Amino acid sequence: MLALLCIFLGGCGKNAEKKPPQNTQEQGSVQKPKEPDQLKDITKEIEGIFLEAKKKSEMQEKPSQGQKSSQTESGGGGNKQQGSQTGSGKESQKSKTEDWAKEEKSIKNIHKKWNSLEVDIVKAGAADSLIQEFEINLDNLTNQVMARSIMGTQKAANELYGSIVKIAALYQTDNPPPADMLKYFTQKSLLAIEEYNWAEAASNNQNLKKQWEKVKTLMGKEGARLNTQMDYAISDFGQSIGKKNKDVAKIKGEILLSNIEKIIKELKKNQNM
Repeated sequence: MLALLCIFLGGCGKNAEKKPPQNTQEQGSVQKPKEPDQLKDITKEIEGIFLEAKKKSEMQEKPSQGQKSSQTESGGGGNKQQGSQTGSGKESQKSKTEDWAKEEKSIKNIHKKWNSLEVDIVKAGAADSLIQEFEINLDNLTNQVMARSIMGTQKAANELYGSIVKIAALYQTDNPPPADMLKYFTQKSLLAIEEYNWAEAASNNQNLKKQWEKVKTLMGKEGARLNTQMDYAISDFGQSIGKKNKDVAKIKGEILLSNIEKIIKELKKNQNM
């Protein structure tokens, strides 16, 4: 009986050894799928729409060259010539601000690419709420472009940008999504500043600070100086918002966006190491 018991226990031990251990790879972090080309294309289209609308906004703020030169004209036929130049200047400015062909083309491209991309996004694990958020923001951007609303288009494009960055986080991307969200919050603050909505600008600056704390943990030791530079830029931007100084806030915001581009480059470099 004792011998049989030893044999039995020995056999159980061998069987236990033969059992494969739990798959550690399955327990570990699941590798994200590679970012689809359509996703990259949609992001570029959104950024393009935002930049075109921003150019139109700047065009409205600045007098045209024709108007500037006409103001220096003098002499016998000066008034008639001045009126002609001013008129042509206004027409030139109007045509530039009303030319929405690029934006319309980009909107159509986004709708087409989204249709082919949606299946992959679902497979990548996107929540229904995120897909719905993107589609609502896309419809809103489409409406703003068709309505020729410059500020409305900038706002809608930035919101859609925020949605596509969230979707990009489901994939292995060239651009680090956490850093791209820094751009989203900064642009949102700047748009609020344009409308003198200081409360919203301050709120988005707080969101920017929180997002930066997350991004900072991804930065390597070589980015220590850049981290400090970014800390100062966010602080300066917040102070200008607190003082409700639009001109200074816009400058500080542009500096902040420039620093964010440096942050993105640094994180890309770390990814490739």
